[in-house]
Amino acid sequence: MRIPQSPLWRFLIESACRYGEARALTWIDVELATRVVVLRAEPTKARTARRC
Repeated sequence: MRIPQSPLWRFLIESACRYGEARALTWIDVELATRVVVLRAEPTKARTARRC
């Protein structure tokens, strides 16, 4: 069974998020109502939280 990867690649490109940052995301980090993803400070390269 093949898993579609195009939504992941689109998210990475449009949000300027790194692959490792995207892998560390959980559902708690996703705000569906406002369509915002919160990147916690731990997995980011600069060690600062940001919203995309």
